[in-house]
Amino acid sequence: MPVLSSFIVFIGLLFSQLSFGAACPSSSSVTSAGAVDGDNCTVTGSSSVMQLNFQNGFNDASVVTATGSNNGTTVGAQRKLSFIKAAEILAEQVVSTQTILVDANFDSTMSCSAFEATLGSAGATTNIGYPAATSGLLGNTYYPIGLANAITGSDIDPWVSDITSSFNADLGDSDCLSGSFWYYGFDAPSGSDIGFTTVLLHEMTHGLGFASLTDASDGSKAAGIDDIFSNFLYSKQDSADWSVAGGLNDSDRADSAVSVTGLLWNGSNVNTKAIGLLTAGYDDADTSSSFTSGDRVQMYAPNPIEGGSSVSHFTTAASPNEIMEPQYTAGQLDLGLALYLLKDIGWEIAESFGISLEGTSYADGDTIVLPITSSPFNIGGDYSIELDLNGVDVSNLLNETSAGVAIESLNTGEFAGEYILTVTNDSNGDVITLTLKRPLNLNWSATSLLNGDTDQTLAIEGGASGTVYSLVQSGSADLVFLDDNSISITTATAENNATSFNAALIYLDSAVVTDISSMDVTVQSSYDDVIETGVKVYPASLHDFSVKNTDDEALSTAFGGLTGGETLLTEMNLATSYSADSNGEFTVLLPDTSVLAANTIYEMEISASGYNSETLTLDSNTISHNVVLTEASTAITLTGNIRTVGTQNLLQNPPVVELSYGDGTSDILSVLVASSTQASFSHEVDLNLKSLKLLSIRQSESDTLELNISNIIQTQSLYFSLSNNKTIDTTSGSSGGGSISFLSLFSFVILLLSVRRIKMLRKPVE
Repeated sequence: MPVLSSFIVFIGLLFSQLSFGAACPSSSSVTSAGAVDGDNCTVTGSSSVMQLNFQNGFNDASVVTATGSNNGTTVGAQRKLSFIKAAEILAEQVVSTQTILVDANFDSTMSCSAFEATLGSAGATTNIGYPAATSGLLGNTYYPIGLANAITGSDIDPWVSDITSSFNADLGDSDCLSGSFWYYGFDAPSGSDIGFTTVLLHEMTHGLGFASLTDASDGSKAAGIDDIFSNFLYSKQDSADWSVAGGLNDSDRADSAVSVTGLLWNGSNVNTKAIGLLTAGYDDADTSSSFTSGDRVQMYAPNPIEGGSSVSHFTTAASPNEIMEPQYTAGQLDLGLALYLLKDIGWEIAESFGISLEGTSYADGDTIVLPITSSPFNIGGDYSIELDLNGVDVSNLLNETSAGVAIESLNTGEFAGEYILTVTNDSNGDVITLTLKRPLNLNWSATSLLNGDTDQTLAIEGGASGTVYSLVQSGSADLVFLDDNSISITTATAENNATSFNAALIYLDSAVVTDISSMDVTVQSSYDDVIETGVKVYPASLHDFSVKNTDDEALSTAFGGLTGGETLLTEMNLATSYSADSNGEFTVLLPDTSVLAANTIYEMEISASGYNSETLTLDSNTISHNVVLTEASTAITLTGNIRTVGTQNLLQNPPVVELSYGDGTSDILSVLVASSTQASFSHEVDLNLKSLKLLSIRQSESDTLELNISNIIQTQSLYFSLSNNKTIDTTSGSSGGGSISFLSLFSFVILLLSVRRIKMLRKPVE
């Protein structure tokens, strides 16, 4: 390697050279250890080595729970493992003989409020260029320092880190985007939390060179010369790239930067990889309605310019989503087309060939336990794939989607057992073979059971016909397993019935209990054991109902509707509707209320055609209920008079009167408005057809009135006074409490340091 002569350093800061650190722990490590300020470690991948310099914020010992495959148990540990995860991904795919140095910081001085925050910044620490072509570098062209080192095979400036990053340490505090926290797991966060590893991988990719040094607002080039990224930007309207040799002036480039769909990527690696991949976000040169040879991927070129987002990202129209779009794309840890953009600008890449499931990577020979539902795998690289189950080819279960390759579940017969997934790299013939174990399915009709309820079942599904299952309990062991002859059993055999997944059907009963008991049930067989934890048995009360009319005649048309404690009723698979027999009687088995939470209330509404309904509150102290229903009138008339108390105008804004019935239906009643302050209504109801429930009156300037009328059984006259409602002034354009808006997530600033800035905004309600 020749000694490099004079070079141009653009926008850089010098840092003291750090000694090379010990190996980092794996990102999957279970640890509480973060990093002391100034500590460092190295991640060695198959393609490069990355050194992480933990400068500040990694010694936070606040205890947290492992989440999303990040097994750190303190904030500092999870932050460190997130950086390691991002470095592991890049070190497998980006090739360099020179160690790539990354400075990592968490900063409590970044701007932040309850509605707006700078999330962080990251980018190439230095960009360099040479007046003449040197050691593989183009002349008069800026390169990010890490890329320049990789191309020349030397550490051009050993005193400078390659990537500098800093992130907001206060996120989630009451005065810093309250309610939105960093999520350090390696999968997609829930709610309004922000996936740190995805943001970090995005920003480190900027640091490797996914960034333009051209001023998008006026089209001027940094120091008047090219940068390697901008050389591949292409103006559709001018049919020219942004390089000096392309012939565009500053004004042309500025127009291209706000062309919306007219700024394209002209690199062959990206545009070749996008064929058959992108379904939107590209220039369809041949109008074929699909990405084909000759088409180009669109870059982000909104009008007006968005500082820090414009030009240096793929378009937001890209589908499927790309990690290098200007907006945060939750849960993405795949570089996608960005890897091939890095190749276009000069990085040597090793196309990843691996398999991951929910953020966890797997190697040849690994065994994975799959859920019953379809399981989307992410498989990097060009590949072919085969699948067999217990020696039978079931490749028809493979379904390639935008989320990856999904293994669908068989819809008949045996689905449990060992699946062998064989993935072949079509580029070099490498093979990864995984053993995937899909367990038996335990299909409980109820997982909370009542003494005396013999209607519940357990179906063991997915085994081969003839499989013998042993039923083992631990804990209180109060369950009783029965066959279809009500004989107690401890084993069951899978039927030969493909449509029911060869289910072995077991009937459930229980020993008498006086309190809630809990147990685990294990199903043992030639397949892996399957365990159902926390199966509960409740003591029960049998309630008897006898329904008659005032003439002491049994009402065989009586009907009972059960409400209250709905969650437990669902767990127990209990009916909520009951019909009386010819004697006007029915029974209901319910949990003994003495063992339930104090606020658990069950109510039974007893009704019959032509009679007024009655509602009973049920508890275990009274289990025999004799109900007498009174005959209902055939029709009643509701009349109402409405007047205002305030400045409301009923002529301009008439009131809306809604009558709701016991069956869930409702009617909007006709209203006669007599003046700006008075209105009236009259409505007849046949109580043989409908039971009354609620009358509500709404008027845009008034508070809503609601009246429970379920006890009205004869003609009634009602009087209502509408009060002014209170108004709350809101500033024009406020969010009104709606969805949080995430704006300008990644902003690019060239000051003393070439960095990427992330910003998150919320509009306040004023």
